[in-house]
Amino acid sequence: MEDKCLRCGKCCHFYLNGEIKRCRHLVDTEDGKTTCSVYPTRLGRILGFDIRHRLKIQCSMRTQAHWDYPDCPYNDGRPLWTGVDSKKGQIPRRNK
Repeated sequence: MEDKCLRCGKCCHFYLNGEIKRCRHLVDTEDGKTTCSVYPTRLGRILGFDIRHRLKIQCSMRTQAHWDYPDCPYNDGRPLWTGVDSKKGQIPRRNK
C-alpha cells in the first residue's frame, strides 16, 4: 500500500474511559509534523484498557480505524473524528 500519511497525528488519539487521549508514543517533530517513537513495533501494542467497555485499546493500521479524520488521504466515508481536543471533550460527528 502506498504511504499517503501526512504525519498530522490525528489518528493517534483515542477514547479511553470517556476521555480523549493522545498516544504516549506520538512525538512532535521540528517540522511541525508528528512521528511514532515505536513505529516498527506499533501494531497490536496495547495503549490502554477501557474499563467501562472492557476493551483493550491497541494500535492498528490507519485503514482499520473507526473514523475519518479532517483532510486525511486515507478517508473512506466513515464517521468524521472532530474530537482531538481532550479538554473540550468533543465527540465525533457524522460526515455530511
